[in-house]
Amino acid sequence: MRCNLRNVQLNHSLKFHALSYVWGTEPPTHSITVNEKVDIKSNLYSALRRIQSQFTDLELWCDALCMNQDDSEEKNREVLRMGDIYRSAERVVIWLGKEEQKSDLAMSNIRKWGGFYHSLRKQPSALLQPRFGSLFDPAAWNAMRYLFERLWWFRIWI
Repeated sequence: MRCNLRNVQLNHSLKFHALSYVWGTEPPTHSITVNEKVDIKSNLYSALRRIQSQFTDLELWCDALCMNQDDSEEKNREVLRMGDIYRSAERVVIWLGKEEQKSDLAMSNIRKWGGFYHSLRKQPSALLQPRFGSLFDPAAWNAMRYLFERLWWFRIWI
């Protein structure tokens, strides 16, 4: 995987996405090229691979790559700006992790709940429609419980 790193000023005309993910506690296990070789952790590597498969050319801000992790002074300064960075992003891409414990079922159920909510607002009798019966499937609820127990939900920067 190859990326280019640019130093830019944060302003309203800058169009970029920001990645929100969990670092994890394991040591770096993958190498990518960001102007030079950089070792990154598995969760970030998985996120970048997934993003790369969906976007061909993307300006992406990612803390592990956009902040000098070896410079405590820079890191402390940049951490104070992270709220501004996420607010300024055109889109924040959230990486909850690889599919496991039926997270695909959980995400499908969340989309169904969104559709259910919009239908219910328009027509309260939608509650009785058979197509929404799967919303109450125990397997889907169990999958959602696992999804919401992932570490991303318990981190400081969301």
